[in-house]
Amino acid sequence: MFIENLLFPIDQFHLESVDVTSTSITIMARSIQGSACCPTCQAECSKVHSHYLRTVADLPWANRQLILRLRVRRFFCPSGTCPQRIFGERLRTGLPAYARRTTRLTAALRALAFATGGQAGARLAHLLTMPTSPRTLLRILHTAPLPPPAPPRVIGLDDWAWKKGRNYGTMCVDLERRVPIDLLPDREPASVATWLKAHPTIEVIARDRSGGYIEAATRGAPQAIQVADRWHLLKNLGDTLEYCFHHHAPVLKQAAHDLNTSIATGRPEQRPVPTLDGTTHRPRETAASQAWQTQAREIYERVQDLHAKQVDVATIARHVGVSRPTVYRYLQLKQPPEPATIHVARPHVIEPFKPYLVQRWNEGCRNALQMWRELRDQHGYTHAPRTVVRFVSELRNDSGLARSFRNVPAAPIYTLERERKRPLTALQATRLFRSHLDQRSDWLEAYRQRVCDLDPVLAEAYVFVQRFLTMLRQRNGEALDSWLTDVEASNVAELRTFASGLRRDDAAVKAGLTLPYSNGQTEAQIQRLKLLKRAMYGQADFELLRTRVLHRDAPLPVKRRCNDQVFLHAA
Repeated sequence: MFIENLLFPIDQFHLESVDVTSTSITIMARSIQGSACCPTCQAECSKVHSHYLRTVADLPWANRQLILRLRVRRFFCPSGTCPQRIFGERLRTGLPAYARRTTRLTAALRALAFATGGQAGARLAHLLTMPTSPRTLLRILHTAPLPPPAPPRVIGLDDWAWKKGRNYGTMCVDLERRVPIDLLPDREPASVATWLKAHPTIEVIARDRSGGYIEAATRGAPQAIQVADRWHLLKNLGDTLEYCFHHHAPVLKQAAHDLNTSIATGRPEQRPVPTLDGTTHRPRETAASQAWQTQAREIYERVQDLHAKQVDVATIARHVGVSRPTVYRYLQLKQPPEPATIHVARPHVIEPFKPYLVQRWNEGCRNALQMWRELRDQHGYTHAPRTVVRFVSELRNDSGLARSFRNVPAAPIYTLERERKRPLTALQATRLFRSHLDQRSDWLEAYRQRVCDLDPVLAEAYVFVQRFLTMLRQRNGEALDSWLTDVEASNVAELRTFASGLRRDDAAVKAGLTLPYSNGQTEAQIQRLKLLKRAMYGQADFELLRTRVLHRDAPLPVKRRCNDQVFLHAA
């Protein structure tokens, strides 16, 4: 009786036998329905024509494959006008017509296919005693019904790369429900506008600042409010600042030199403490770096020369052999690019604690383990004692006290020089100007002040950048007009160009600085799409990828305790 209750559906069959092996369970059963309905004319009949054996796979039992051998019947159709004279009896929904699997086994394989794909799903299905092929799993995926999306009100639009630099598609995400609602095979304005026209309930569209989506949103949903994504606004501001710092590279170097000189002023020239992991200063230029600098200077001169002859950027890039972004960057520079400062190694874990160790050595403490205990208890040092022992050994060897170091009177043997800071790159200076005051160290804040003191244009740019960031953080879009007016009257040419771009998309930018919507959820769904595409080795067609992206998993059950009993609730 227990086995009969596990069969699905058992009330239509009579159990005849059960054959159990080490790998499978075969159940023989016969149909006991008294009559059947014709699938064509729905006429009920009881006149049996013949019998046939039907083999169906079901969910496994106890790590054994379950096979149902069902003896079903064929009937004569009693209607003289029905074109179908003979038909096989139909079973309930758990066993569809002509199916070789039960509905619950198909549902389990579909869940595996959605989660892992074809090849990985087939391997996992074999381990779970549900053997199938990758192509069968893909066929199950293609026939899976997609959930009908609710009428969207707030959506996000962004592109995704089918093949980067060549083919792009469009992702449409419901920002209120945080689920993707459609996937388009291209990002053409006409296609996106057609999709928007088919969804008249859309009220807000969050997008980036590309011209294609601006045109598509204007044509397809003129009633919707367009919102420029705040992350893209911040990214555009950062790119503008980086170009600005490329024009003022000598100022960045002069500021670092002035700070290093002021720090070193008044300190006696004494022998520094030897480091354990090598120098942290810039190494001597190698032959490779010198060759790179020579090549970069030649490219820079050729780009400037061709630009002076009014040659377009694409032709310059092909003639010189570089990319168009490189041509744009070289045209923004006032001098040839220089190689970046290279560090041999990052600071050792003992570096922040060296001043304290030198102080204790000068006070007369010669016990390395005692110093390590003090660092551990007073300063939160979490590393092993051997790093302290090695550093103290360097002090002993350098002071001539390696053999006899006990009862030595305290004497100021060493003083640590502060490490010379290198100039910030244009990207690092951009991050500094965009950072909050609480996120800067004392040196970075002093560096920022020195840069502003040396160049009034950069000082003016810093004020405008902080005003824009305040608008963005506080969602104060009403202040955008006054900010644009002030920037257009300023001396910062790069920010004036940035402001003119914001003017062309004024309404969407103001909405982005005011409304709470952004494209963050859209970017997250695109990352999920990339994961699915790469898990299928990039060989899935668009329809299969769309099916997997738009599929929604069932919510997981959550256990909750109530009155010492455990109940399962849908999450």
